[in-house]
Amino acid sequence: MPPFLFSEVGQKAGQRNKAFSNALVIGKDGRMVTSSRDWTRRTFLRRFGLGAVGLSLVQSLNVRSAPSEVRVSAGESIQSAVDRAAKGGTVRVAPSVYRETVIIDKPLHVVSDVGPRSTILKADRQRFEYGDGPIDDIIVGAINVYQTEDVTVEGFTVTEALEGVWATLSQRIRIQNMISFGNDSSGYYVWSSQNAELTDSQGFDNAVGFYQGQSSEVNVERSLFMFNRAGTAPHLNDLEFPGVGILIGNLSNTGRITGCHCLNNRDAGIRVNFRIRNITVEANEARHNRVGIVVGERNNVVHRNNIVDNAEFGLDTALEIDATNNWWGDPSGPSGAGPGTGDVVTSSARFDPWLTEPADVPSFEV
Repeated sequence: MPPFLFSEVGQKAGQRNKAFSNALVIGKDGRMVTSSRDWTRRTFLRRFGLGAVGLSLVQSLNVRSAPSEVRVSAGESIQSAVDRAAKGGTVRVAPSVYRETVIIDKPLHVVSDVGPRSTILKADRQRFEYGDGPIDDIIVGAINVYQTEDVTVEGFTVTEALEGVWATLSQRIRIQNMISFGNDSSGYYVWSSQNAELTDSQGFDNAVGFYQGQSSEVNVERSLFMFNRAGTAPHLNDLEFPGVGILIGNLSNTGRITGCHCLNNRDAGIRVNFRIRNITVEANEARHNRVGIVVGERNNVVHRNNIVDNAEFGLDTALEIDATNNWWGDPSGPSGAGPGTGDVVTSSARFDPWLTEPADVPSFEV
């Protein structure tokens, strides 16, 4: 398989699509609405030069009656509840199967009552928007966190989307206790954002379990990524993904991958691409992938991981990186450039000393 590079994804990325065509009106209750997509208000304001002042004016129409907590019962709309809730409020969702695409564009907590196995969100693809504009503006997720801050999403299964959770131009995002599967591209995609974390979640049967692009201070912790397969992203100019558990790309920097299990992915368990800096890969399990871990740049470290039973390489890197104190599947150490019979390591890595017994990696309850 040829090298898989993401340094050009920013130039090749799919762009925003259709011209703005929905008429905007002010409803009887004083709220701004559209004929089909309330979320287009930001795009409208930007395109007509109203900017933040116009946005504040529109949003102020909602302040008087916005409740701090909104409950969603089975059969009701999550998006309607998100629109009604006050900034910084909470939307609580009852267990059910929901068919919709949710856009969160203000500080908010959106949580399920009982967790992801009973609260399932299947994307409504008719609300997706991508094509002829910047990648920052597209809507392609079952859940979309768009140009905001201080958002928590917790306790959902998301599926049948291009991206299970799509977060862009945002900061302080918390995604936790989630399941994301059966999406065309990624289970979770964080783009052009800062200070985000994914914890205690699962991503499987996607083209990528978790993808991070042009973002910083992003942590992925205590999560499971398995059986991710090759796929194509039509919203990113049909970019092909080879099947990766965790993929850090596109000029990202500063973050941690820890306590994760990356198993049986078609390509790599963890891939840190070129021009990526200050990523710590520590206390993870990378097993039964084509390659356990790929690192494409210096100033990233790989410590205390269990890198075992990967088909071609345990660690593949063309640069000198610190990969000491890992377990390679055998007390004799790694094979390849190493002296042992464990997983293969390439010659550029500094792998000595290595662990002579498995590292302590947190277990993950499926």
